[in-house]
Amino acid sequence: MYRKSIFALSFIFLIVGCGRIDPSTIVQDPVDETDQNGGDNSESSTDQGSVIPNTGGAAVSSDGLFSVVMGPFVFDQTVTMNIEKLEAPISEPEAHVMGTYRVTYTPEEAVLSPSANFRIQFNLDDATREEIGVENLRVAIRAADSEAEAGYDIESNANFDENKNTVWASASGLGDFGLLNRTPENPNACECDTDDTCDDTCECDPDCILDDPSDAADPSETTDPADASDEGPIECDETQFACADGEQCIPLSAYCNGLPQCNDGSDETDIGCTGGGGGPQPDALEPDNTYSQASTYVFGEPQQHTLPIGDEDYILFTLEERQDVTIETSGGSGDTIIYLYTENYSQIATDDQGGINSFSKINTVLEAGNYFVRVAGGGWSPTDIYNYLLTITTMEPLAPAPTNLVGSLSVQDVVLTWDTVEGAAGYAVYYGTVSGGPYSSAFSEANEGPSPISTTETTITLTGLAQNSTFYFVVSALDDEGVESYQSNEVTATIPLLADEYEVDDTFETANPIVAGEPQE
Repeated sequence: MYRKSIFALSFIFLIVGCGRIDPSTIVQDPVDETDQNGGDNSESSTDQGSVIPNTGGAAVSSDGLFSVVMGPFVFDQTVTMNIEKLEAPISEPEAHVMGTYRVTYTPEEAVLSPSANFRIQFNLDDATREEIGVENLRVAIRAADSEAEAGYDIESNANFDENKNTVWASASGLGDFGLLNRTPENPNACECDTDDTCDDTCECDPDCILDDPSDAADPSETTDPADASDEGPIECDETQFACADGEQCIPLSAYCNGLPQCNDGSDETDIGCTGGGGGPQPDALEPDNTYSQASTYVFGEPQQHTLPIGDEDYILFTLEERQDVTIETSGGSGDTIIYLYTENYSQIATDDQGGINSFSKINTVLEAGNYFVRVAGGGWSPTDIYNYLLTITTMEPLAPAPTNLVGSLSVQDVVLTWDTVEGAAGYAVYYGTVSGGPYSSAFSEANEGPSPISTTETTITLTGLAQNSTFYFVVSALDDEGVESYQSNEVTATIPLLADEYEVDDTFETANPIVAGEPQE
């Protein structure tokens, strides 16, 4: 049977050190100017969209002053994150340093992890930092689903990275964000301060000190949620790292990944990250250093590993039926090599994902049975990997691909032919300028139409492609419902530059005369 083939364009975002973003890795697309939150101040001066896969990435505002960074598996699918700078701050313009940025995402049905954590960053220039300092800066947050008509819900103390002039804080959700300057001349700490007094209901005010202790709830009443003084450190489950301040839980995938997500930075300064404990600590699945010690993979439950220098991790998984299988490592920083074996230890596939400082991915169709995965450190000079995630996913295999795709050049036209696929109602012809895809015709479109081109024949001629350019082609089969098969082998063709009407004119002797007023092409 045929099955829908989903082609996704993946973007890799390079995050270096403590939140540094390489602008060249961020893909920006225009987005609709409609306010997706439905809130006030919906008009914005700058809009942008960034496609972020579920392995994590970053979105940056068009002015480059605000960014949102997220680790892997915050969402269950690829999302487009949109950042709009509102024309006016949602409140307290006198306290604002940079205005209000609204962050939304599509599709709306994307599922946010219960342990989601985002790093909210504002970039300060030298002049702003020298003028206002950083000691009194706070990141103000209003959740996307907030019922407040105006104002922020909460404020967080801003952390400062002096090497990058960046202030940042963590947030568990998306919405509206502003950077506020809480100087002595502007002491209000949050929107619930309506006068010079405050009470125990002003939970969003970290500087709120009760004038009358009798106004506070009885400290012995431990069930009163308003009594913050009786609350101990937050409890984190086995899939989370407990920040040292006892006020945050972050996903284990964010631990030791080079990007602080705890407000106190303890997820990157912990002894297990700094090496003060002798390198990465053994993960919960150790020992798993041989086939006989291999851990058992449960589908739907990614495994968290460490990989000290010299260590190898073995994982066993079982397929009950023939499946399309994807095996992938991911994390903040590291270089892995994946090996795939049969239950008899015969190697099926391996992947180093192109070289140094990269995680790995294998995709193949496997019959029912038992299989082993071996993960080892890669690179010319292996280093400790303090945290990586191993994920194995499966899907029903697609129909077989068309075979024997052949491409030939007829002057400047590309002629493609392939074998008939039994039961196929048609074919989709993909072409582009990148080997292995994505097969996009954005650079140059054939006269026959954009990629992919639909046809019921097993041959097609593409005309009008850009001269002096190399193109790559694949074909898939379509059933009666338009469901695609796997893609065929890839072929390539370089479109030559045609000789003009003045050739041959390559020497002084063969030069063509030019007539005044008659340009030559």
